[in-house]
Amino acid sequence: MAGIGSLVDLLLFCTLKRALYNGMVCSLGKNSQQVKKAIALWLMLEEIGYHDLIRTINSSDNATIESLFYEALQCLACIQPDSVQPFQSDETPIFTGLFDEPMNPRFFYYNSEFMYKRFTHIMDTVCDQIFGETKAVEVDE
Repeated sequence: MAGIGSLVDLLLFCTLKRALYNGMVCSLGKNSQQVKKAIALWLMLEEIGYHDLIRTINSSDNATIESLFYEALQCLACIQPDSVQPFQSDETPIFTGLFDEPMNPRFFYYNSEFMYKRFTHIMDTVCDQIFGETKAVEVDE
């Protein structure tokens, strides 16, 4: 378990992530566990080269954030160990406008083993530390 100093550092480093979480859970009324998972997926995408994704999503309007949230849940279903390969007809582009190249659920399915491991690591080391049940963990000053 991280020491208290490193938890405070993590909380301060993740200020924008915590603000996005609070907005999605408190303002948009989304399920906190699903929001935590969606943000972990977005963090994993940032880790593999889709930089500033959280910042871009956080600066979007509520309708766009909600749409991206549901797309993230769709992608999460594709990386689960027992996931079923998406149908050829399931080529709907996702995260439109966020990335230069098109992306679809099959991308997540074909990279599921790597993505699931990274997603799980991010959930354990970041999201479970900074997000509570109803709102993000606050820094005690």
